[in-house]
Amino acid sequence: VNVTARVTQEALTAANPVLDNRAEITLGDARQETNTDSVTVYHPEWTVDKTVSGMTGAMGENGVQSARVGDELTYLVTIANTGNVTITKPVTDVFLIDGEEARPQLHPTEESQGIYENGSITLAPGETAILMSVYTVKATDNQLLNTVRAGSEPEDPEKQVPTDVEDNPDWTVEKQL
Repeated sequence: VNVTARVTQEALTAANPVLDNRAEITLGDARQETNTDSVTVYHPEWTVDKTVSGMTGAMGENGVQSARVGDELTYLVTIANTGNVTITKPVTDVFLIDGEEARPQLHPTEESQGIYENGSITLAPGETAILMSVYTVKATDNQLLNTVRAGSEPEDPEKQVPTDVEDNPDWTVEKQL
């Protein structure tokens, strides 16, 4: 006897991580046969979050603080494995500085040493890594857009952080007669 069963996404999600398949056959009153098999269901899932600190400019209308020339911006990238299988993913961090692309160096924080190497991150289920990059705002910068992506596919999680740069650098003029 061949039986084909279609498994729904809901059943796979509920199986987390083992899906049991049990077949039971009864032949009249004489004999009953039971066979059970289990399949591990893998859910590779992860999240990406990013924050920026170090801005000393004014608060904009959109509630986002702007940066000033000389501000040292610290970007913290948090990647969490929310699935049930170890993941190894490339992590890219791209700055668009007035439309020009630059790639800053990501560095693991002290608690994330050994998890991030050669541009990739390896996380066990439930594990989190925090990476950081630092950028000093230059007088020629007008707008910064920093995007981080964990993975190489277009649908992989990414996080963007736009930063406006104030167009009024601090300076003083003195005149004596």
